[in-house]
Amino acid sequence: MNKMRVLVATLAIMLIVLSCVTDFTRLFNPTPTPKNTTPTPTFAIYTTPGPSRPPLLIQFCNDDTGSYPRSDFNNADQKIASSLENAVTANQQGVTLYATAITHNTFDPSNTLSTFTILPSPVFAPTPSPIPITHLDPFTDPPSWTAIAKQNEQAIYTYNGTATAEDQQIQTNKTAITNAVKKLTSWNPPVDDIATSILGCFQLAAQRFVGQPGVKMIYIASDLENNTDVDYTQNFVKAHSLAGVIVHVIYFYSQDAGRNYEKEHAWCPYLKSAGASNVLFSDPGQSGTLTDMFDHDLAAATLPCP
Repeated sequence: MNKMRVLVATLAIMLIVLSCVTDFTRLFNPTPTPKNTTPTPTFAIYTTPGPSRPPLLIQFCNDDTGSYPRSDFNNADQKIASSLENAVTANQQGVTLYATAITHNTFDPSNTLSTFTILPSPVFAPTPSPIPITHLDPFTDPPSWTAIAKQNEQAIYTYNGTATAEDQQIQTNKTAITNAVKKLTSWNPPVDDIATSILGCFQLAAQRFVGQPGVKMIYIASDLENNTDVDYTQNFVKAHSLAGVIVHVIYFYSQDAGRNYEKEHAWCPYLKSAGASNVLFSDPGQSGTLTDMFDHDLAAATLPCP
């Protein structure tokens, strides 16, 4: 009987001690461990340009004439397609791109594919900075400690929800443009052996750029061997039709360095006289190494004509 009383008394003491320990733990850590207190890593975090990329309006012209190698035509399509896919990021205000084949009559609507569009993506929400609570003592000021801990938890929870929504929008945009560029990478119009209207590309771009917001860019894959004036207008230079436009000649083909030199010295001053802010030339070898061309050319130093 005495042993039973001792056992009961021992159990009672253990329960009292356990209760005290539990109360002590609650005092030391007055709130449960917060959930979702780690920012969610998302696609958007790793693709946010800074500062925000402005709207881009791009004219891409690919030389579909007999003097231009078909391999360079195909490579240029692939390069523009990859740059479009890479342009899908957070914190950007959209991209509109026209793809046009250079022929004897570049202005003909049948030479232009349907427009490629990247919708704007929001500015990615910055990771919240937690309110410090190290200056508080959970023993002496548990209400304040608990309130700030909950505030930090809510900030992270809200951030994770916003980040997830933004990430889903970016992924939707990326899927859409990945599907759309298939018509660009498979583009194979019949070769036009009649003539080459390079001027038509620049005239067409200028017409499309009028009154549109954002940064204007022209990518032209060609040998720049213009041999028709069907698209020529005398006021092109006088009217500064390419005012502020970035022009990049990619997969710039010439049979020899001397001819390449002549064409650069002819086209660069002409385009700058028409208002182009920068004129870049990349031969096939250089073009193969280019990545993220749109962002790269936005930040490129302004070069003088050779």
